[in-house]
Amino acid sequence: MRKWYLLFLVFTAMYAQAQEEMEVIRCSAVSRQSPVRNVFVDENNNKWAANAQGVFRIYDSGLGEPVNVPAGEQQLLGILGGNAELSWSMEAIKGIAGPDVRITCAVYDANRKALWIGTADAGLFQLKPGPPLQLAEHLTAGDSKLRSNHINTVHLDARGRLWAGTEQGVLVGENGRWKLLEKDFNILSIAGKGLEAWLLGDGLVGRVDARDSWLPIEIPARKTEGPLRAITFDDAGYLWIASEVVTRYNPETEVFTVFGPAQEFTSQYTTCLAADHDGAVWVGTEDKGLFLIQKASAMSVNILVQKEVSCGGDGKNGALLVKISGGQPPYSYKWTSGLSGDNPKGLAPGAYSLTLTDSGGKAKIANIELQAPAAPQVKASTVAIATTGQSDGQAKATVTGGASPYSHAWDNGEAVATATKLAPGPATVAV
Repeated sequence: MRKWYLLFLVFTAMYAQAQEEMEVIRCSAVSRQSPVRNVFVDENNNKWAANAQGVFRIYDSGLGEPVNVPAGEQQLLGILGGNAELSWSMEAIKGIAGPDVRITCAVYDANRKALWIGTADAGLFQLKPGPPLQLAEHLTAGDSKLRSNHINTVHLDARGRLWAGTEQGVLVGENGRWKLLEKDFNILSIAGKGLEAWLLGDGLVGRVDARDSWLPIEIPARKTEGPLRAITFDDAGYLWIASEVVTRYNPETEVFTVFGPAQEFTSQYTTCLAADHDGAVWVGTEDKGLFLIQKASAMSVNILVQKEVSCGGDGKNGALLVKISGGQPPYSYKWTSGLSGDNPKGLAPGAYSLTLTDSGGKAKIANIELQAPAAPQVKASTVAIATTGQSDGQAKATVTGGASPYSHAWDNGEAVATATKLAPGPATVAV
C-alpha cells in the first residue's frame, strides 16, 4: 500500500506542476519595436537578448541593461544561437569569409574552443577565436556533405556534436566526420533533450533516434497556427513550439497547451526561444519585441551594482540594489555577509549572496560579485605640435579603467585632459 501511495503522490505532484497557471508578459526590458535576434540563458540562469539596438543583459521582464561591445566588433550573443560573451573584429571575419558575408547563426564550443558560424550563402565556418581570429574549417556544398550553403541554425548537443540545419537537411558530426540527415527537408530549428536532438522543418517536429531516423510527432489541429518557426526544451522536459502562437508539449502525456492572443501572446512572427531555469520561456519576435511566459506565481530577484567600488576612500564605497518582481510583500532579506535591506552601501570588493523570502514563504537566492577597481590606463597623443620657441603645443590624455572622474597633472602645471600650453620636447601626465 505504501508503494501505491508514494506513486500516487508522485503523479499528483506531476499533475499539479502541469496544471500550474501560466502568464504571458510583453517585456519592456528591451525595445518593443525592435526585432529580437537572439535570446540566451546560461547555466547560472543569466539571461541575454539581442536586437537591432545591441545586446542586453536581462534581469526580469521590465529590467534590461545594455552590454558594452567595443567599436568595430561583433558580439556572439547578438547572433541567433549565440551562447557566450565572445566578440571579434568585424574586419577579421570579413577577411576570412568575404566582405559581403551575411551571418545567420553562430555557436561557441567551449570544450574545443571552436566558434561555428553559419552564413546565408557561404556555408559553415569553424574558427579559432584567438585573437587573432583564425579559420579552422570551411564547409560548403561544393566540397563537403552539405547540399546547401544556406545555414538556418546551429546547435551543440550533449555529446559535443555540431548540428547545422540547412535548406536541404541537417549536417551533424564532430572532429571532421560529418553526415547529412533528412536532405529533403528545410531544417529551421534544433533543440536538445538530454542526449536526444529534436528537429523542426517543413511543418514537422520530432526527435532523431539512435539510428539517425527522424520521428515527427503528431500535432493535432489548432494546437499550432501557421508556419512552425522555432523549438526549445525547458528543464522539466516540456517541448515549446513557436508558430503564430506558442505551444507547450509534454512528451510523456502528449498534452498540448496553447498560448495565443487569448493569453496575451500577440505576435505571429517568433524569431527565437530560450527556457530559463525557473520554468519560464523567453520568446523573441520580429514585430513585438520580447515576451515572457512564466508561472503566475513566479518571483524573480536580481542584485544590481548601484555604485562600483572606486579607488578613493578606504575601498569600501560600493553599493548594491535589490530588484524584485512578483511574490507577496513584505519581503525579508538575509545576506551572507551581515548586510541588511534592499540597498546595502559602504561595501568592499567581494562576493555577496542574498536569500529573499516573501510573506508567503517563497524564497529565492541571488548572488553578485563586486569587482575591485581596475587601475587606470593612460594614453597620451599629440593634438598639435609646438611652434619653435613657443609653448603652444597640444596633447590629449585618454584614460580607460579606474573610476571617473579623473584628475590630470601635466608637467607644465596644466590640470585638464587636453593640455594646450606645452613647450617643444617630451611631456608627461599623471592621472
